[in-house]
Amino acid sequence: MAPQRMVYVGWFLTLAILAVFANWPVRTGLPVGFITYQGFPFQFASWTSGELDWYRWGNLFMDIAIWGVVIAFGPWILALRRGDQDIADNSDLA
Repeated sequence: MAPQRMVYVGWFLTLAILAVFANWPVRTGLPVGFITYQGFPFQFASWTSGELDWYRWGNLFMDIAIWGVVIAFGPWILALRRGDQDIADNSDLA
């Protein structure tokens, strides 16, 4: 596998894992955490004591769209940036 492709795959996996953990359900409320919400940057679901309070489809679609763009284009941009640094580093050896 080409080095630039390896950099892309590494960034893709990193950002995908970040998206999963950013959207992981969060429990709040003292003392035992009876309120749960999910979604970042837009909260799209909320539970209280195990019962669903609200679910917002618009927020879910916006959340998916933002993370989709970040995961699709972020690794590509970062891999290109890394490739330019490799070229600059190799020019010093000549």
